[in-house]
Amino acid sequence: MSALEFQNVSKNYGTRTVVRDLTFQIRSGERLVVHGPSGCGKTTVLRMLAGFLAPGSGAILIGGKQAAASGRILIGPERRGLGMVFQDLALWPHMTVSQNLEFALKAQGLSGPIRARRIGETSRGAIPPVSRAANSSASRSLALWWRSRWRS
Repeated sequence: MSALEFQNVSKNYGTRTVVRDLTFQIRSGERLVVHGPSGCGKTTVLRMLAGFLAPGSGAILIGGKQAAASGRILIGPERRGLGMVFQDLALWPHMTVSQNLEFALKAQGLSGPIRARRIGETSRGAIPPVSRAANSSASRSLALWWRSRWRS
């Protein structure tokens, strides 16, 4: 079973199609990076996944359960167990990615060993510092981690 699945998902704003027949599956523990130029539909995909927008057609499954389909949100954002962090204006630019993760996990009240384990699972120890170059429009990207990996 897939942890996350888009099945022929499309989304229009009026007559403008911003996502067309997007289909993919992600298994638990896998990562997804959504990357592309401005206006290509990245934010729309993430908002549909988070439950802030309903797909115009197709279906979104989370943990094998239909979360949204053909214009309807079936599982609300607060019940999806997902999080979304945009790279711009959401990270401390003077900290490494690991330090940014540590900050967020500490704010949730997690113990040091649990924080270290989760950061290790996510980063595999190879996360570079966040830099101005990483925030440039040419290399902007968004990342999602399915929250089930982070349960203690």
